Amino acid sequence: MNDQAGTAVFVTGATGVLGRALLPLLRREGFVVRALCRSAANASLVTELGAIPVQSDLFDRRAMKEAIKGSRAILHLATKIPSSKQMKRPGLWAENDRIRLEGTQNVIEAAQTGDVDTLIYQSVCLVYPDSGAAWVDALSSAPVAAPPLLTTLEAENAVAQFSSNRRRGIVLRMGQFYGPQSEYTRSGLQLARCRMAAVFGGLDSYHSTIWINDAASAVVRSLERASSGIYDVVDDQPLTNREFLKALANAAGRNKLWRLPRWMVRASVPKDLLEVFDRSQRVCNARLKTATGWSPDVRDANAGLSLCSNFLD
Repeated sequence: MNDQAGTAVFVTGATGVLGRALLPLLRREGFVVRALCRSAANASLVTELGAIPVQSDLFDRRAMKEAIKGSRAILHLATKIPSSKQMKRPGLWAENDRIRLEGTQNVIEAAQTGDVDTLIYQSVCLVYPDSGAAWVDALSSAPVAAPPLLTTLEAENAVAQFSSNRRRGIVLRMGQFYGPQSEYTRSGLQLARCRMAAVFGGLDSYHSTIWINDAASAVVRSLERASSGIYDVVDDQPLTNREFLKALANAAGRNKLWRLPRWMVRASVPKDLLEVFDRSQRVCNARLKTATGWSPDVRDANAGLSLCSNFLD
């Protein structure tokens, strides 16, 4: 039990893949967890996970001010990322952008009028430039603006402005989630069992990932110990595409995988997003480790994919 036991925490995106892993951890640490819900089904799931459902609307400023009353921290994890089969539907990306912009502004405005002293925002490490084999992190590398990333960078800036002497604004740049709870992981393994794989960039390009349960524990440790700033939440050892393909093949019980043709990838991924996915980003998690004592249980995707295979068989 930590010294913040009994502290009330308000969570948006509580029924997403990260939220579902996070709520039980928060309860185990002694936090009183209140979670934003918009449906009876979500309220039921939140209750099962040990949190208190709060019926409200992220896009209703007045309602959000009422919803967060009594909370000392807000974990803003809400997203609406289209599935791999729907990435070319612009309307779905517009909804995610609205969450990042209007939703984040409403959360911050509500926090500023209440007793909230900590705000954590879930961002992505895709904002980093194409860096080859060089290590990158929030301290060493400035983000590179691209249309799919502009709204998350605006949200990061808003969180930084929230920070003050008595308030913490924390941005967690997450790697690509993977684990048995992830639709992306399950579909990737199913494709690999057909001896195919969808990867982006060259074989020597790095892509940073994070085991979902490790991402959840990073949020808890950041809530308990981190000061204001930007931190990277990724595996200890990002893999190159070459290494990832081998790990995926082993997890699927195949000797070798064939990459999907480039034309097929272009047909399913928007051009500006494809440019981002093609970047080589070898992201380092050292700053978060030093600040909070957090460390991932799953070192890299080689170990994690093997675990996923065991779960899915």
